Parts: sequence; structure tokens; C-alpha cells
Amino acid sequence: MDFESLELVGGPFEHVETYVYYEGRRTFAMRSLTWPELYYIVNTVDEDDETGSLTTLAVAMNGDRFRAVRSGTVAFRDAFANAPRGTVSVVEWRYDDDDEVHPEIRAIEAVDLPPAWLPVADVGLDLPTHTVASFKRDALLSLAEAQSRSVFAVEIETSGARITEFPARNAGELQIAIDGEIIALAKEVTAGTKSVVAKEIHASVLELQAASFVLVMAIDTPGALVEPVEVTDEVFVRLNNLVGAVASGDSAAFLVELKKHDPTVRNRFKDMLRPLSAVGSGIAL
Repeated sequence: MDFESLELVGGPFEHVETYVYYEGRRTFAMRSLTWPELYYIVNTVDEDDETGSLTTLAVAMNGDRFRAVRSGTVAFRDAFANAPRGTVSVVEWRYDDDDEVHPEIRAIEAVDLPPAWLPVADVGLDLPTHTVASFKRDALLSLAEAQSRSVFAVEIETSGARITEFPARNAGELQIAIDGEIIALAKEVTAGTKSVVAKEIHASVLELQAASFVLVMAIDTPGALVEPVEVTDEVFVRLNNLVGAVASGDSAAFLVELKKHDPTVRNRFKDMLRPLSAVGSGIAL
């Protein structure tokens, strides 16, 4: 059955991936060769052994929705049940007397789909879905050497949504919060000393990448010719301990780690966790 040559909007197509295979492709995705950001997910919904006919649904979607479906952000049922008007087609394959198969295509609205044709509720795909290039950890070393300063990466993992993106509003809040925590930790490290430069340490954003989602930042020391690494080293040790305590899932251990720090550090770390909590994300340094 030549799905790739179907007379659907955007044809001809190329096969992308198969999700269910049983004596042929039953559930799969294909992409337009004319418009690369136009995808179709095809799902077999009925088969008649006596007549040899096969009924499939083909739903058109843009690249953003396709990536959301394959990552599990959008349930597989919703890809069909909540499809926009004019995007769902029924494709019936029937054999003629010469055993040649011919497709018949008709449009159908999502609200008119028989319940038996819809996937089971709450069932979805769960595939890692890169929306931008993967994060390359080794590049941090080259970047740090080229700029002669500390460079660090904060990785954000969104639970249940294996997709390489993060809401802009939450990302902005996180950037501000990380800078605040770096400043607070630097002041804590240098408390009781006469170091003025160390207390002016800030963080700046260099780039955003994905691995699931990575925020690459660097240390700024505008008041010094060189970075006071004895301070920033300790800043990262303390920050890493806080992040690790959260990752452990041990509330008692996390409270013990928090109590090692002054109120400003604790409050700024809470500011870091707030935008992550809003979207159910974890964090790694």
C-alpha cells in the first residue's frame, strides 16, 4: 500500500517512523516532501478479512504538534479527537478483481469519528524528541578556555514530556534566579574578608541548547582583570551540593544542606526552584 503517493495535501510524502507493525505498517508517520514541516500520522482503525479492505485515518499536523505527539505531551487519542477542522481523512484500501489495491479518500471531522476508531484514552507515545540540536558537554571546556572564565550548564528535565524545549517565561525567571544565587553564594563564601571583587561576581547567559533543555552561562567579574577562581570554585561546590540534595529526593538531607547556608542563599535557591516547580521539572548542574 503506497501511502507516500496518496493524494493528500502536501503529497508526495516520505516515511518518517513506524509505531505499530503487524503484517505491514499499522501506525506510522510520514512527512511532506513539498512542505517539510507538514506531517501526517496514520493509524489503522478497521480491517475486513473477507473483503481484504483496510480502513486507516490520516491526520495532518505541523511540526510542533507532531513533536508534541511523539514526545507524549499530546495524547495519541487527542491527535485525532481534537484535530482541527479539515485535517482528518479516512483512507479505505480495497482490492479489485485483479487483486490490485486502490485507495478511496474522504474527509471527516474529528467530532464525527466513531469512538471505536479513536485510540484508547491516556495512551501516548513517549519518544525523546529533539526540537533543537543536542547539547554537547565537551564544548563547555573549549568555550571556557576561549573566554578564560568559568562556564557552566544547567540542564532542565521536564517529567513526562520528553521534548527539548522549555517555556520562555520560566526560562527567564530561572536565569534571573541563578544569577541571584551565584551572587548570594559569592558573598557567603567571602563573608568576613575584605574582598570587594568577589562580591561583584555575576552570571551571564551565553546560549540555550537542548539535551533535554540546557542553559549555558558564564561567570562575569567586571571589577577584576582575572576571575577569582578560588571563590567561584567554592560557589560551584556549594551550588552543586544544593542541586544534588534536591535531586536525591531526601527531604531531611535537603534541609540539612539548606541549614548550612545563610538566609539569602536559601531564599535565592528557592527562587531557582519556583519556575522549575511550575512546570514539573528537575535540574542538574
